[in-house]
Amino acid sequence: MVPRFTGTPEEAKDNTESHSWRTVRLADRFNEVNNSSLKVTECSSCGILAQHHASSYPCGTPPEELSLEELVNQKERGPTLKP
Repeated sequence: MVPRFTGTPEEAKDNTESHSWRTVRLADRFNEVNNSSLKVTECSSCGILAQHHASSYPCGTPPEELSLEELVNQKERGPTLKP
């Protein structure tokens, strides 16, 4: 899993603009898809989807993926409520 981008909104915007976006019909990629109107926007260089939070990283430089266990252990925990 790719961790969320932790930079500023301006950095995220600049990084998103570093990608070369194109629209791809899913029917062109997957034989199982019969609906030619289903489309996604992806980067033609690195293949990341525009809707994925990893698009906030610069093109071609996503961080190393974390295992689910690492991701869960990384999250800050709130206070423990007592009955």
